[in-house]
Amino acid sequence: MIGLCRIAAPFTDRDLVQGFEENSAVLIDTPGSSMEQAKALFLGLERHYGTIIRDESTREGWYEVSDKGAAANSRYVADTSGHFSLHTDRAFSVMPPPYIGLLCEAAASSGGESLLADAAALYQYILSEAGGEALARLFEPFYTLRRCPFQVQRPLFFYNDHGRICFAYRGKDMATEVSFSPEFTPLMRLVEAFLKEPANSVKLQLAPGQILLVDNHRFLHGRSKFQGRRLLLRLYFSRRNCEAPVTGFTGDEQTDRLVEARGLHRWVSDKGESLPLTV
Repeated sequence: MIGLCRIAAPFTDRDLVQGFEENSAVLIDTPGSSMEQAKALFLGLERHYGTIIRDESTREGWYEVSDKGAAANSRYVADTSGHFSLHTDRAFSVMPPPYIGLLCEAAASSGGESLLADAAALYQYILSEAGGEALARLFEPFYTLRRCPFQVQRPLFFYNDHGRICFAYRGKDMATEVSFSPEFTPLMRLVEAFLKEPANSVKLQLAPGQILLVDNHRFLHGRSKFQGRRLLLRLYFSRRNCEAPVTGFTGDEQTDRLVEARGLHRWVSDKGESLPLTV
């Protein structure tokens, strides 16, 4: 079961941080607030979750996630009304942004539910189905993602500087190419089977004024196809210049030892950080 803490404004700083520490995802209601007040609250989350990684398309630094229409001729699923499968934002980065915030400004007339799946549950599923030896292989940088002009060869699971396990995944779509050697095909089938099973994700229909805050190192998110006007404002929070909750999750000790013995536990530290400005 995915842990999702729901809180309503006004709330204390501790309510917000504790809700995230215990659940890794928070749904914030803003009853009685205007949209401008909700936007101000949204931007103010920077104080708790770190400096905003700005998108230069808007003055505020957020990205407007909406159906841009055929005239936009976009290659990006985010700019369409179509189904967007479960994924990690900026999986093309060595270290994707720690937190994603989504503020609903307009809800679709039909569809457009936000989807969430927990990589900690996926980790346990692979451990139970294939064992620790196989699971440890997913810490190898075997997975190549290409989307012009970016390319990265990365593991699916990796450790952050706090020793917690993180996950980054992006499947093939209209703009993204994916490749890996055939020996990983059985493991990738397990990953894809888990993510395609509806019971392993939850659907949330965000209402105008609601804010969803998610650990991007633990949760995959997506969207069902929709009709009508749907507008979400998206912010990335960097975890810099604040005392934000640590992202990721703890894993199986025996698998941890296998990963360390193979020298795979320092993949991020060895690579350094990179945050290409992609959507």
